[in-house]
Amino acid sequence: MVCLLRPLHDVLFQVCVGDDTSLALSVEGCLAHVVDDGISLPDAEGVRNYLLDHPDACLPLLRICLATIARFAAEADLRLELYRDPEIEDDHLVLYVSRREYDQSFMHALQELWGESEEALEGTTAWILVTTDFGTPG
Repeated sequence: MVCLLRPLHDVLFQVCVGDDTSLALSVEGCLAHVVDDGISLPDAEGVRNYLLDHPDACLPLLRICLATIARFAAEADLRLELYRDPEIEDDHLVLYVSRREYDQSFMHALQELWGESEEALEGTTAWILVTTDFGTPG
């Protein structure tokens, strides 16, 4: 856990610098952590563009990913995607948790993560939903 705190600090520092190069580096650092932690990114470019538009989401995203990994990584596949609403202009990130069995304890843990996600995103311009697709890992 200690080794993750240093890179998180670097990402936060790079976001605070504020120029375009630093912003791109912090987004790339954020995405590298997500992938290194075992979360798949089927549309990395879409997620990257969302984070460039919402740089204040980088640190909350990492916190949400770490909390999700802590609860589900041993028993689930995790996938981060950009959701594009087809009816209105409302894009946001979705962290999908897929596992073989879905029971009440899973749904309860997922609800707890929703609360933590809302708290982590407070004061940001982004929205990140942690949910399931009820699919089978794969």
